[in-house]
Amino acid sequence: MKPIIVLIAIAIAGAGLGVGFLNAPSISVTAQDVGVGHTSLTAPIDTAYVGFHITAIEGNEGFFKNQYDACIFKANEYLHAGSTIICKLTDMGSKVVAEGRTVLQGPLGAGSTVNISPLDPITTGSLMVNNIADVTIVVQGP
Repeated sequence: MKPIIVLIAIAIAGAGLGVGFLNAPSISVTAQDVGVGHTSLTAPIDTAYVGFHITAIEGNEGFFKNQYDACIFKANEYLHAGSTIICKLTDMGSKVVAEGRTVLQGPLGAGSTVNISPLDPITTGSLMVNNIADVTIVVQGP
């Protein structure tokens, strides 16, 4: 009788682990401003243009290396005051290695630019131009 009880306990534990008892599911969401009562999801903007401000810093043996120090953001649509713009730089492995953010103090007209600085590096050397593969811009409404 005891072996059956042990087997039932193992079966229940295995079923719990199999349906994600300890491993919560992860869900990727690419929408902003999700909340109670929203019937449709809309992004604050459709298109953004991104540039960078690059400075040369002196490295070893008198050589200069180029490093990002600001994202330059331009939207094709009007953004309200209080909107947050986040610039994330990723490396070759798609990991975020630097990030900068700004909250608009006033509205940003269509075609106007804003500098996002400083860019905070996550690791040493992560702002070097050769270490960056991609940029992600996140815009959150006020």
